[in-house]
Parts: sequence; structure tokens; C-alpha cells
Amino acid sequence: MMAIQIEILGGNKKTLQAAFYYPVPVNDQNAAAVDSERVAAGVKLSVGEIQDLKDGKIIEIVMPVSISGFSLAQAKAQLETRWTELQAEALAKYIDKYKFAGVTFDGSWS
Repeated sequence: MMAIQIEILGGNKKTLQAAFYYPVPVNDQNAAAVDSERVAAGVKLSVGEIQDLKDGKIIEIVMPVSISGFSLAQAKAQLETRWTELQAEALAKYIDKYKFAGVTFDGSWS
């Protein structure tokens, strides 16, 4: 099971570069998402989480996030809000990306 949901990769007082991680429900997982060479943007994922990322069981979105306020607590709260906002979009993009993977033609479409 996935533990890390957000990893701050860098940034400054106005923008943080963050990696957001989302689990892919079993029924939505697609074999086309498997990539044994996949490398995580973050460095804090466990060995199991990295394997789940390679197996297409975890979605990783890396993006800059504008923040307001100057404390780490304020930045954390804004990142958590952004994680929640992206959750449905992340799964929808994953499903859309792989929806035609595996379709073949041999005189008729499978």
C-alpha cells in the first residue's frame, strides 16, 4: 500500500516543485502502464512504492505549485489541498492515456 502522497522536490518561497502520488484502483490498472525502467521523480519512495510505480499501480504527477505564506505549515496545507484537487484528474488522465492500449487489428478490431 502506498504511504507517500506528496514529496517536495525543491522550490523557493513562492513556488514549490512537488511530486504527487495517487493509487490506481485495481479495476482501472492497465498493463500498458507497466514500465520496468520507470524512475520516480522523488527520492523518498520505498522499494515497494517504486515497484508499484513501475507496475502502473501508482500515478506520479510532478508540477510546480504556487504557494502563499512563508511558513512550512502554510505550504504543507496548500500542497495537501492541491493533492486533493488533482486526485480525480490524475485517475481520469491515467484511464484516458491507456484506454486504447492493447487493441489489435487482424481483419477485425479486438
